[in-house]
Amino acid sequence: MKATGVLLVGGLACLVGATLVPGGPSAAPGDPAAGLGGLRTAVVGGMFLRGEALRREGRLDEAVALWQRMLALDPDAVSARDHLADVLAHDLRAAAPDDEVRVRRWRDAEALVDDGLARDPDAVRLLWRKADLLLVVPAGDAVVATALAAAGRDREREAIDALTRAARLAGDVPRLGRIHLELLVRTLPRLAAQRLAARDASVDGLLRAGAEVLKARRDELDELVLDPEPPYVPASVVLQGGLALVAAVRAAVEARPPRLDEARRLLDGYVSTVGDDRVAEALRPLLR
Repeated sequence: MKATGVLLVGGLACLVGATLVPGGPSAAPGDPAAGLGGLRTAVVGGMFLRGEALRREGRLDEAVALWQRMLALDPDAVSARDHLADVLAHDLRAAAPDDEVRVRRWRDAEALVDDGLARDPDAVRLLWRKADLLLVVPAGDAVVATALAAAGRDREREAIDALTRAARLAGDVPRLGRIHLELLVRTLPRLAAQRLAARDASVDGLLRAGAEVLKARRDELDELVLDPEPPYVPASVVLQGGLALVAAVRAAVEARPPRLDEARRLLDGYVSTVGDDRVAEALRPLLR
């Protein structure tokens, strides 16, 4: 970092310390950052960069404390809220001493995200983080998945709803790119196939959500390739092909008499084109 950058960050850190530690300048009631005036954005930005550095160094408790102070200064700081939820739900949950603490840290992360979305329902980054908490974390932690199931929550459908809303709003997430579109495309066709195999009526809503995303974000999906290995299929083809496969298999199975051989050919064609058998595997029980 150039000397001027070091001086700036150092100065911001001093100002933050004076603002937050006992004996520093007192803030106006109801607004802990009122005394900062026009410096609020610079202070919060400097704290965010410091928090990122602390996390890279593995100093998670310090990073969490700093991001909590950021939220005290600016409750609408989406990046701080997202990073704090990320550390709680991933790093600190994984290091928890027992199952109860693991679930509690996940819940704390979700509460942070939900509070942020209550403040700004159009925060694309938080909508993606909501889906991450509902899809990625439970997929790797059976304790969290069991807690969600015990609460009667349809976590995958909640996640798709969040991702669909995010996709309506933006093609990119600030600093993260098209990660929300990638997670949606990887999840939605497989989930629709599973719901169809389970004869769950929610499959119709999933197919509509996918069609809506295709219409709204076609250009970005055409440019997005999910996997670094051949056949390098665009995300638009994966999503559209998966949705079409689910709809076609349903039509073939519900025909009188059922056209099961046709459905099997459709499954094989999808796998050979897309190179992903998860959707087809979810549908195969319907063809027995």
